[in-house]
Amino acid sequence: MHSTRGRHFRHARAAASFHALQANLGTADGSGLYRERYPVEAGDNAYSYEWPFSQVHIAIADLANQPGVTSHRSDKDLASATRAQEHYWNASGGTTGLPGYAS
Repeated sequence: MHSTRGRHFRHARAAASFHALQANLGTADGSGLYRERYPVEAGDNAYSYEWPFSQVHIAIADLANQPGVTSHRSDKDLASATRAQEHYWNASGGTTGLPGYAS
């Protein structure tokens, strides 16, 4: 069994990593999306591809759902990531003709 002190330490480390991600890869355009790499260079895509974003989304869900640790900020970040994920939805299906998330 993990101690409460250890759990809070791990949560603080995870939160610090998330804040570094936000500071270096987050966008300030209200989309909730992230850049593919840092530093941004000429010719880079405006946003990451769907798969890297999905991994950020999962990490935010992990932060928001840690047992014994509550954070309203993590809940807001999770709601933002859930909305942002929909930017990748392609209802027409692109080349496959089947709806799905663009990658």
